[in-house]
Amino acid sequence: MRRVIVFLSSLAAALMLCVGTAHADTVAAKEPLPATLKARAVSGEGAPGALVPVAGTLLDAQRRPLSGQSVVASVTGGEGRPAALTGNAGDFELFVPLPEDLPGSGTIDVTLSYGGSAQAAASTFVLPVRIVAPADETDGQPGVEPASSTDLGDQPAVLPSSGSAMIDQLVAVAAGLLGVMLALFAVGAFLRRRRH
Repeated sequence: MRRVIVFLSSLAAALMLCVGTAHADTVAAKEPLPATLKARAVSGEGAPGALVPVAGTLLDAQRRPLSGQSVVASVTGGEGRPAALTGNAGDFELFVPLPEDLPGSGTIDVTLSYGGSAQAAASTFVLPVRIVAPADETDGQPGVEPASSTDLGDQPAVLPSSGSAMIDQLVAVAAGLLGVMLALFAVGAFLRRRRH
């Protein structure tokens, strides 16, 4: 009888140990892996006080798109935290306002963050944006001369180009052959006149 009790106790302990391990594995398996958040500044740069368009994607650990999720952007010293919802392909686009008191050059970090969900854990992405000096407000206004204007009459004439050296050479050869053909026609017409 004592052996039966020892055997049943050992069996119960083993079962409890297996159930506890399986439960721990199940809990660990339910915790989602971090999402992959990637983004780029559409223009790659922005002036102080300007809106910088940012586009990116949000994927889970298996590289599947996460749709309908919120991605938030923030800039140190900036006002507001613009957010966007991801589309069916996990893509998003938002406009990040840069602070007005930035220097005229350098870079500033735009931090994009995803809070996490049942499909994927939270993730952040830091996007450096190059700062450029604001454009001169007189550019493009009628009656205002740009500071660096040059006289077009002083510039040498430049022939139009197709952008491909090979095509430009073929056009030059074709133009030369056309010139030779016209010269031969003119000589032939001149010789026919002399015969008559």
